[in-house]
Amino acid sequence: MPGFLGSERQFSETYSKPINMSRDPKSATKDQEAGALAMESLHRQVLPFLLRRMKEDVLNDLPPKIIQDYYCALTPLQKQLYEQYSENVESADLKSESEVHVFQSLQFLRKICNHPILVLPKTHEMYPKLECADSYTYSGKLMALNQLLLDCGIGSQVVSPHRALVFCQLKSMLDVVERYLLKQHMPMSRISEWTDRLRQQRGYL
Repeated sequence: MPGFLGSERQFSETYSKPINMSRDPKSATKDQEAGALAMESLHRQVLPFLLRRMKEDVLNDLPPKIIQDYYCALTPLQKQLYEQYSENVESADLKSESEVHVFQSLQFLRKICNHPILVLPKTHEMYPKLECADSYTYSGKLMALNQLLLDCGIGSQVVSPHRALVFCQLKSMLDVVERYLLKQHMPMSRISEWTDRLRQQRGYL
């Protein structure tokens, strides 16, 4: 359907630019909101044309997919930051001249739940400790991920034939997982949009 998503220029202005800008870790809240809206709009446009194939349509001998929710407890530092921010937001809500956007608050709380290093400034007294070898112990998610990998025999001293795929929605969180957990404890490879761009620049794709 030529023209369904507009011309190349229209598509770039409406979807590509705001989505790419929102993925920048240093992007402003306004840019992140615009990117989220553009992504949602694009999904609504193309969803009727997406064909989803079930496992049995691809390969009959694949084992059944098992979905398991794994709950992670916050570390003491994460709890402290979470409660402090919640109290600050409640105080700000009581003042009509100071409004905190809901999306901005959710993003900040989400980063706290991922790892404190995503929200603490480098001048904070705890920041040097968050850059040490056991930095993953300050994040409930990373400790849970580490234990799951160990349960699969990945990361232990014994060579394991198993492999695991770890997905992150935020590039900044993927950087943390790679630096403070995977690289220090197990061999790993990384695939992201930045990897593809670099390969394209070097003529690999």
